[in-house]
Amino acid sequence: MTPDIHSGHNVTMQLSPEEERLWQIFHPYAAEQHAVVLSKNTRFVHYTRTEAAMSILKNREVWMRKSICMNDFMEVRFGLGCLIATYHRSEAGQRLKSLLDQLFEGLRSEVETLFDQWTNLFIYDSYFTCFSEHLDKEDRTRTSFDVASLWRYQWRCSGGK
Repeated sequence: MTPDIHSGHNVTMQLSPEEERLWQIFHPYAAEQHAVVLSKNTRFVHYTRTEAAMSILKNREVWMRKSICMNDFMEVRFGLGCLIATYHRSEAGQRLKSLLDQLFEGLRSEVETLFDQWTNLFIYDSYFTCFSEHLDKEDRTRTSFDVASLWRYQWRCSGGK
């Protein structure tokens, strides 16, 4: 769901029944969270500089930042390490390997080869935009100011990146 800043209405992602079914199969957590967001009319915030906020409103677009330019770029490596460890050392990873072996001969090997080839792309060519869920109680407390102060502090410490 993305806000339509000119009309004040929300625009909801529209999927065909087949796309919806595939989304729920391949992204069950995201599908569940999307339903929660819609049912609660959740609002999101994007902490940024004033100039960037004005550009977002004027151009109706949000830019993404390359992960290696961010102050916490090591999160990509950490996440990738978790994924690799899960694949090689967990019960879920073993089930996935078994499933790939059963589907098509050579599929597991092909998936592993492609993943290995893409690893550097994951690390050096990923882009992010960060949003935070804005809770209704933050409208009535100092919490929203405290959170914004934390983001401004982090931005200054990172050299504005």
